[in-house]
Amino acid sequence: MSAPSGIMLTRPGSAAQAVHQHGREGFRSQWTHQSRRWTFLTNHARVLAAIARDPNARLTQVATACQITERSAQRIVADLEEAGYVRRQRVGQRNQYIVNRDGLFRHPAEPGLSIGALLELIVGQEFEDTDADAAQ
Repeated sequence: MSAPSGIMLTRPGSAAQAVHQHGREGFRSQWTHQSRRWTFLTNHARVLAAIARDPNARLTQVATACQITERSAQRIVADLEEAGYVRRQRVGQRNQYIVNRDGLFRHPAEPGLSIGALLELIVGQEFEDTDADAAQ
C-alpha cells in the first residue's frame, strides 16, 4: 500500500519534512547558495532510501521526498534497476520495488561494502521491515 496523501516518506526533522511543513520557499531561504555546493548523499542514495522506506511508493511520492523532479526520479530508478540495486515488479496497476540490499558500492574506495549497510544507517529499522514485506 502507498503512503496516504500528505504523509512524507522521510523522517521527522529531515529536509523534505521541513519543506512539507514550512513550504518550499521558506525552506530555501535557510538553504544558502554556499551550502549547496555538495551534500553527503547523492540523489541516487536518497531515491534508494525512499524506496527502501516504502517499496510501494509512487514515483511522484519518491520525487517529493527527495526534492527532485519526477523525471529525475524516473531516470534514477532506471539507473538503479540497470545496476541491479532495485527490481521493479507489477502489482496490479502499480509498481512495487524490491531493494537488493546485497548490492555493492560502485566506487573502488568501498570494495565489498553493501548498500544494505548504508540503508540501515539512513533508514534504520524501517528498512528491515519494509524489505521483508517487499520480498513476499
